[in-house]
Amino acid sequence: MAREDITIFRDDFTGEEGATTIAFSFEGKDYEMELGEENRQKFADALAPYIRVARAAKVAKAPVSAPKPANDPATRRAAAERVAAIREWAQEQGMEVSDRGRLPFDVIEAYDKAH
Repeated sequence: MAREDITIFRDDFTGEEGATTIAFSFEGKDYEMELGEENRQKFADALAPYIRVARAAKVAKAPVSAPKPANDPATRRAAAERVAAIREWAQEQGMEVSDRGRLPFDVIEAYDKAH
Protein backbone atom coordinates (compact mmCIF):
# COMPACT_ATOMS: atom_id res chain seq x y z
CA MET A 1 0.00 0.00 0.00
CA ALA A 2 1.43 3.38 -1.00
CA ARG A 3 1.30 6.28 1.39
CA GLU A 4 1.66 9.94 0.60
CA ASP A 5 1.84 12.61 3.29
CA ILE A 6 1.15 16.14 2.17
CA THR A 7 1.96 19.17 4.29
CA ILE A 8 0.05 22.31 3.51
CA PHE A 9 1.43 25.56 4.89
CA ARG A 10 -1.25 28.14 5.59
CA ASP A 11 -0.84 31.82 6.35
CA ASP A 12 -1.18 32.23 10.13
CA PHE A 13 -3.38 35.33 9.63
CA THR A 14 -5.57 34.46 6.66
CA GLY A 15 -5.46 30.67 6.47
CA GLU A 16 -4.50 30.97 2.80
CA GLU A 17 -2.55 28.00 1.38
CA GLY A 18 0.94 28.35 -0.07
CA ALA A 19 2.55 30.18 2.83
CA THR A 20 6.25 29.97 3.63
CA THR A 21 7.89 29.85 7.03
CA ILE A 22 9.39 33.14 8.18
CA ALA A 23 11.93 32.98 11.01
CA PHE A 24 12.97 36.01 13.03
CA SER A 25 14.41 36.95 16.41
CA PHE A 26 13.45 39.70 18.81
CA GLU A 27 14.94 40.45 22.21
CA GLY A 28 16.83 37.17 22.32
CA LYS A 29 13.89 34.96 21.38
CA ASP A 30 13.54 33.11 18.09
CA TYR A 31 10.17 32.96 16.36
CA GLU A 32 8.66 31.33 13.27
CA MET A 33 5.39 31.92 11.46
CA GLU A 34 3.85 30.98 8.17
CA LEU A 35 2.98 33.88 5.89
CA GLY A 36 1.52 34.11 2.41
CA GLU A 37 3.17 36.46 -0.07
CA GLU A 38 0.99 39.48 0.82
CA ASN A 39 1.58 39.20 4.57
CA ARG A 40 5.25 38.40 4.05
CA GLN A 41 5.58 41.66 2.14
CA LYS A 42 3.68 43.57 4.88
CA PHE A 43 6.05 42.10 7.47
CA ALA A 44 9.11 43.02 5.39
CA ASP A 45 7.78 46.57 4.84
CA ALA A 46 7.11 46.99 8.58
CA LEU A 47 10.66 45.92 9.45
CA ALA A 48 12.38 47.85 6.65
CA PRO A 49 12.96 51.15 8.55
CA TYR A 50 14.45 49.25 11.50
CA ILE A 51 16.63 47.06 9.30
CA ARG A 52 17.99 50.13 7.50
CA VAL A 53 19.48 51.51 10.72
CA ALA A 54 20.39 48.17 12.30
CA ARG A 55 23.70 46.39 12.04
CA ALA A 56 24.13 42.69 11.38
CA ALA A 57 24.70 40.68 14.53
CA LYS A 58 27.86 38.68 14.86
CA VAL A 59 27.09 35.04 15.39
CA ALA A 60 29.38 33.46 17.95
CA LYS A 61 30.90 30.28 16.62
CA ALA A 62 30.94 27.34 18.95
CA PRO A 63 34.49 26.36 19.86
CA VAL A 64 35.70 23.29 18.06
CA SER A 65 37.55 20.88 20.26
CA ALA A 66 39.54 17.89 19.20
CA PRO A 67 37.75 14.60 19.66
CA LYS A 68 38.69 12.92 22.90
CA PRO A 69 40.14 9.45 22.69
CA ALA A 70 37.92 6.68 23.93
CA ASN A 71 38.63 5.90 27.55
CA ASP A 72 36.88 2.59 27.94
CA PRO A 73 38.75 -0.45 29.30
CA ALA A 74 38.65 -2.35 25.99
CA THR A 75 40.29 0.54 24.14
CA ARG A 76 42.96 0.97 26.81
CA ARG A 77 43.65 -2.77 26.81
CA ALA A 78 43.94 -2.87 22.99
CA ALA A 79 46.32 0.11 23.05
CA ALA A 80 48.45 -1.52 25.74
CA GLU A 81 48.60 -4.78 23.75
CA ARG A 82 49.65 -2.88 20.61
CA VAL A 83 52.42 -1.04 22.49
CA ALA A 84 53.66 -4.34 23.97
CA ALA A 85 53.71 -5.95 20.51
CA ILE A 86 55.61 -3.01 19.01
CA ARG A 87 58.09 -3.01 21.88
CA GLU A 88 58.70 -6.78 21.53
CA TRP A 89 59.08 -6.51 17.72
CA ALA A 90 61.48 -3.56 18.04
CA GLN A 91 63.68 -5.44 20.53
CA GLU A 92 63.73 -8.47 18.19
CA GLN A 93 64.87 -6.14 15.40
CA GLY A 94 67.74 -4.90 17.58
CA MET A 95 66.24 -1.47 18.18
CA GLU A 96 66.85 0.14 21.53
CA VAL A 97 63.55 0.72 23.29
CA SER A 98 62.90 1.03 26.98
CA ASP A 99 60.70 -1.42 28.84
CA ARG A 100 58.36 1.41 29.85
CA GLY A 101 57.31 4.81 28.61
CA ARG A 102 56.44 6.30 25.26
CA LEU A 103 57.73 4.62 22.13
CA PRO A 104 59.66 6.75 19.62
CA PHE A 105 57.63 7.67 16.53
CA ASP A 106 60.18 6.13 14.17
CA VAL A 107 59.84 2.76 15.96
CA ILE A 108 56.04 2.84 15.62
CA GLU A 109 56.36 3.88 11.98
CA ALA A 110 58.80 1.02 11.26
CA TYR A 111 56.47 -1.47 12.96
CA ASP A 112 53.48 -0.25 10.94
CA LYS A 113 55.45 -0.57 7.69
CA ALA A 114 56.53 -4.10 8.59
CA HIS A 115 53.01 -5.20 9.43
